[in-house]
Order: sequence, then C-alpha cells, then structure tokens
Amino acid sequence: MNVLIVTAGDITNPKEGAGNRTYHLAKGLKDAGNNVIVVQPKTRHKKGSQNGEFEAHRYLGLVGDREIFPFRDINPFFLFTIAKLLKRRHVDIVHVEYPWGIPAIRVIQWLIGKRQLLVYSSQNFQLAVSRANAQYRRTKKGLSLSETIITHFMVANTRIVEKLSVRLCDLVLSVSDDDKRAFMRAYGIGPDKIRVIPNGTSLQGAELASRDKTSFGLDASKFAVVFLGSYGYEPNIEAIHCIKNRIAPHFKRYCTKVEFVVAGYRVPLYRGDNLTCLGFVDDVHSLLKSCDIAVAPLTKGGGTRLKIFQYFAAGLPVVTTRKGIEGIDAMDQEHALIVNTTEELVEAVTFLVDHKQERERIGANAFKLVKSKYNWDDIGKSLNEDYVQLLRTPQSSSRRVQP
Repeated sequence: MNVLIVTAGDITNPKEGAGNRTYHLAKGLKDAGNNVIVVQPKTRHKKGSQNGEFEAHRYLGLVGDREIFPFRDINPFFLFTIAKLLKRRHVDIVHVEYPWGIPAIRVIQWLIGKRQLLVYSSQNFQLAVSRANAQYRRTKKGLSLSETIITHFMVANTRIVEKLSVRLCDLVLSVSDDDKRAFMRAYGIGPDKIRVIPNGTSLQGAELASRDKTSFGLDASKFAVVFLGSYGYEPNIEAIHCIKNRIAPHFKRYCTKVEFVVAGYRVPLYRGDNLTCLGFVDDVHSLLKSCDIAVAPLTKGGGTRLKIFQYFAAGLPVVTTRKGIEGIDAMDQEHALIVNTTEELVEAVTFLVDHKQERERIGANAFKLVKSKYNWDDIGKSLNEDYVQLLRTPQSSSRRVQP
C-alpha cells in the first residue's frame, strides 16, 4: 500500500502534539510494510526531498514558522506539489491532516483523472477548536478591528471547509468517540464513514527515561508539579497563565514544599519563586520522570490531549479538568483526579502531596490504562487494518481510477 500523508508541520522533527500524532501514525503505517510519502511545508533548516525515515516533499507555505491553514487550498506551491505526486506516483490513499487542502486535492484528482482514496485525519473536531480560540481572543483586552475580523473569518472558514472536506473524503479519522459524535451531529454523516483512531504515547520513550531533578533545575527536596503544552495554542496559554497567576501563588503562601514546572514549544523562559518555565525540552520523558504530579487545568479545546498520555506513561498521578481528559477512557479517582474548578484542582494537588500511597496507586493505574489502550504501536496497527479494509471494499474500488 502506498500512502501519501499531507501534514502541516515538520514530521521529521515534531515539537507539538499534532506533529507527534502525525509522525507516529506515519511510522505505524511504515512499520506495517507500507510505502509512506510525506508532503509538508518547507522549513528554514531542512532542504532536499529525502530526510530521515520518510520520503518528504516540501512546498512553500509558511509565514514565520507556521503554515497558514486557511490558504492551503489556494496555495500554488501546495497545489503543484500535490498534482505532481498524484500524477507521477502510484498512490493508494491520500491521508490529510486537518480539513484544509482536501477540497483542492479532490479537484486535482478530477483534473488528472485519478481518484485515490482520500482520508481526512482530524486532530480535533476543528470547528469546536476555532470557536474556542475565538472565545479566548474575545476575552482579551484591546482586540483590534483587524483581529476581530480575522477571528470571525477563521470560525466561518473552518465551518465551511470542514463540512466540505467531510463530504468529499472517503473516510474521516477522529481521535475519540466524543469527536465522532460531534462530526455526526454537525455535518450529518453516518457512523460508517468515521473511524476512531485515538491519540497515544510511546511507552519505549517513557521506559528509557531517567529521573534527575537537578538536570532540569528542580529542587530535589520539593514536589515537582508539571504541565506540558505548546504556547502557540490558546487553551494551553490560558492554562499556563492560570498556573502562574492563581495556582502557583496559592502554594507559595500555604505549601512551600511544592514547585511547578511548565515545558513546551514556544513557552517563554521564566523562573520565579515556585514556578519554572523551561521552554521546549528535548527529553520530555525524563522531565516527566523527574516530576511527582502532573496537572492539566484546561477549560477549552477539542480532541484528546497527548500530554495526558505522556503523563500516564510516566506513571504520574494526574489532576485534570473534565475538558483536559475529555475523550479518554479514564475514571475519576481511579486513573486520575478529575476536578471542575481551579480551587478543586488546588485541593486535589494538596491531597496527592500529602498521600504517597494514593500518588502511587493512581499513577500505576494510569500506566496500565495507557499501556492497554493508548500505545502508538497498537494504534498504528489499527490504522493499517482500517486502510487495508478500506481498499478492499467494493464501493471504494469502483470509485478509484487505477494508475
């Protein structure tokens, strides 16, 4: 099977959750014996068409370090790259991360007379994410007219493009049953068109990690409470500000044996009395092993959070909001402590600090859960089986034009 994966970031060097998901799905397909070709935006640091594990073809599509998603369908560099590959190479399935690009690919297939199977691999129910981002921006003071217009444009654009993409593609991948139901309600599609391919984590990386607080500048005499999250994603920004302005100050006043550490792509470096922001950390598994408790004070966003799986793989007891653990088959007080408010989160962290046996019990249960249901190796095999089945269905075969 030949799979063309269209991704928004650098799959050869993923630094955010979305990139990690794409990388592990691609790796799972390759490990199953398939040929995987990747299309991604050019970066400032990588050149050439061959890099690392995958054959990578790059197009000009970045502003700064980010791709401008809404314009992928009219980006001539993207369109040329896709058309060239679909015309010249044998491709069975085109796997597209995010909805943008799917309408253009369908048009290209029609123009060149080929109908490879087209899959929308959703990172989230994207419309919900756009609405959450818009809500977050509206709460910021001093929002300019241009920012207001862009905010409304992104919501409208996402609604139109995602609905069109869901209708045009042959299969939708969602990260959870919650997202699957959201797609069905919003766009009127049947359950047979959607497969749940969950997020996961690498157990091997967690098992090879080592505990060393001093290497991350942490105080060995204190409990380290960790949060992971890219600073380019509004729900994470809000959570980091909550830790800095509300949660950490409480423990500074009432429980001095606790310190907080935040890490993630684009996170600004900072060191305060009981809060350290490390920025991007290469060995995130060792950072987690060096901590004692993990938190996820998220109130917005969509999909499932890879940070939760990373916490679980490290055996950490997790305190999270219901939004933070949404879409994950975890039980309150069994695999994590699930709270509704910041005040409850503070109480739950304090409880875990004071009860070692509970920290160990919840952390062990969380590890068992991620090992049994959210291991990237097993998820990759499941995706390969779905794609093999998709290619075998008579309905799909009749729609495809063989090269």
